[in-house]
Amino acid sequence: MFHNVYEGRIGNYLNSTKKITREFLNTILYRTSEVEDYFHEEAVKLDEGITEVFGDEYPSFMQVQRPNESKRNEQYRKEYFESTGNPVKGYLGQIEKQVDKVFSSPDCKIKFSKNSKLDPKDSLEQYLTKEYYNGDNFFNAFRETIKNKVLTSPNSVLAVIPNERTGENSYPKPYYIVADPENVLFYKANEICVILSELKEDVINGETIEYAFGDIFYIFDKTNYVIAKHTGYFEDGSTKRYSVNTINGEFRKHNCDFMPCKKIGRKILKQTENGFELRTSDLEDSLVFLRNGIMNHMDLIVEHNHHVASQEWAIGTVDCTDCRGTGKVAPENPKAGAKPVKCKTCGGGGKTQGLTGSGLDKIVIPYRINELGRSESAPSTVGGFIERPETGSRLFDAAFEKNMLRALQPFGLEHLMKVPLNQSGASKDYDMQEGYTFVLAMSNHIESLFGMTVNAISNMRYQAAIPEYQEAEKPTLVMPKTFNLSSSESLSTKLKDTVTYNLPNVLIAKYTEELLEKESGIGSEELLYYQVRKRLDPLPTSNLAEKSTSRNFLSNVKYILTTNIDGILAEAMAIQKDFLYLSYEMQKEKVYEIAERYLKEVGSNIKIDEIKKTSTRSNNAPSNIE
Repeated sequence: MFHNVYEGRIGNYLNSTKKITREFLNTILYRTSEVEDYFHEEAVKLDEGITEVFGDEYPSFMQVQRPNESKRNEQYRKEYFESTGNPVKGYLGQIEKQVDKVFSSPDCKIKFSKNSKLDPKDSLEQYLTKEYYNGDNFFNAFRETIKNKVLTSPNSVLAVIPNERTGENSYPKPYYIVADPENVLFYKANEICVILSELKEDVINGETIEYAFGDIFYIFDKTNYVIAKHTGYFEDGSTKRYSVNTINGEFRKHNCDFMPCKKIGRKILKQTENGFELRTSDLEDSLVFLRNGIMNHMDLIVEHNHHVASQEWAIGTVDCTDCRGTGKVAPENPKAGAKPVKCKTCGGGGKTQGLTGSGLDKIVIPYRINELGRSESAPSTVGGFIERPETGSRLFDAAFEKNMLRALQPFGLEHLMKVPLNQSGASKDYDMQEGYTFVLAMSNHIESLFGMTVNAISNMRYQAAIPEYQEAEKPTLVMPKTFNLSSSESLSTKLKDTVTYNLPNVLIAKYTEELLEKESGIGSEELLYYQVRKRLDPLPTSNLAEKSTSRNFLSNVKYILTTNIDGILAEAMAIQKDFLYLSYEMQKEKVYEIAERYLKEVGSNIKIDEIKKTSTRSNNAPSNIE
């Protein structure tokens, strides 16, 4: 039901309010049922629609009988879904991984100020990384929350709760929550917000304690906040009593110059002049294709089972399934003492064809027996198999792939399907650009959510106690603007093409590193080895044949190093287990020592001091050739 907040005195007041007042607070607490955000029902419905597409329950859009479909097939489809799971559920995780690329990019960095005036144990860095309110690392918790909610619950509200100080010498421990749309009772962007907490307060009802029964409200505007808890009743026993965190009757300040609440979705779908807004998910345009994909898949399963598998047949009869071979069934309107009536299905004979519709069952074709006990037409064959066409199956399969491609295209995930492997280079570039556009837009949006949250936490924690210091405590989030969105398959193809068409070696090196990053992960030893190898090799982009011709312009030691790079690195790693994690200068010194020994073994008289002259550089990556 949609509560009409725009008619009557209460509606007009709520429509125009921009800050917490006594009247507004009393309306929220004592007339809650009359308060509802203008877009509340639409927001809840939008969330439910997304949950349904990716959920485990049989979706409502599937509960529609197809034309000329038997109840048996409809029931089979439902049972199959419930037993095997949602065929598109896994794609949500893949889309979340695209969002996660914002955080996993090596360009995404959180930098804390070096100018903190606080004791390190009281710093914001210490609180967010070691002592966050719920015992988690703030950044890990924020990452896991955002990458899911930003897609699946765009009208959820990210809010920072000003948790007061617990001791004289301690700082407040504010923390963020994400309130689902059903619990967001009222929201005007950067003006006022009312959240009904999922937590409950113990309520004293006379001499009885009702545990976890009372509602808790979080109410914010640009300046103030109220935490109201239902803790008991007035003497009449019917009117709720609330504890409200005021000071001498005045609302508390949250010390932010903005409302510390923000809807989590990226796109605004609808909004009113007075600040109400409805947000939508980046998934919204894909949902219709995902729904169609689910229907295609389930129709495919039915088609496989009933219309594709070879059908066995035989001459004979089977018991009628309605009367179980008796030829009699109970009357439609049975009365006391009523006798069974002739079965309409088999005509009272008790035998029928065994048409079950399942490819695993047998069709039994009956034949007449005359009064002499002989077949009126003796069968030439007593049974066999009927081969059935796969046309329907192929059509459903193609429809599924087509719908999933359309659903995944905005996120640059077409490589999860088979069809894009046959796309032209131009089509693949377009698809990649679509994915890049999405991730970049999400990066900018996450930056705004993160900024609001961290600024609010910093202000709430320090503004009242040390206003001159709190600005220096705020970390900076450096968000990436470039992303590697290529799939492993795409990178493998690019790498193969560079070799096939004799493209510059620098491209081979580039795609090799990107492929290692995809396959082994950022921070893996395989990727680290390749990066160290590239830094230490005087000719990192040349193949062995090209290196063999470099003797005229490289020193002896560098020639030995570049032509034996893998062997020298293997020896260095065997001598020192943490070789890959040493500084560049230490790595270079060790490989040059080994290279010098290689030279001595082949009769060179190169001295160690000469080698060191060639190896004195800064910690930056070396030039390729000297």
